[in-house]
Amino acid sequence: MSVRNVQLIDSHRATSALARIEESGGLYAGAIDLNTLSPEIVGLFREFEDAVNNQLFGDVDRLQDAIEALALHARFDDGSEAAVAGLQIFPSTGEFSFRLASALPASADWNVTAAYLKGELRP
Repeated sequence: MSVRNVQLIDSHRATSALARIEESGGLYAGAIDLNTLSPEIVGLFREFEDAVNNQLFGDVDRLQDAIEALALHARFDDGSEAAVAGLQIFPSTGEFSFRLASALPASADWNVTAAYLKGELRP
């Protein structure tokens, strides 16, 4: 396994976070620079971490929906991009993980991609 740099980017293609990751079995995990995240996003993940630690499963579901609504994508150091799924950031440790929702070309139309991921379009 090799360590790679990754940027989490939003739907406006602005960088939301910088991180270093390793991939194993389709799971990307590593350390994220919390200083590159907006205070609102850090707050959302702090709330998520608290809900997980306190086993507040209803809150976990609600917060996972809010996290997915951020529609963050990963931009890897080779220039490739992909939608992320199951994004988890734990602010107390700076650890995070995600899986790829689907591979996207760097020039993908994000509106079409979002519709596809929501199941509104078929391949």
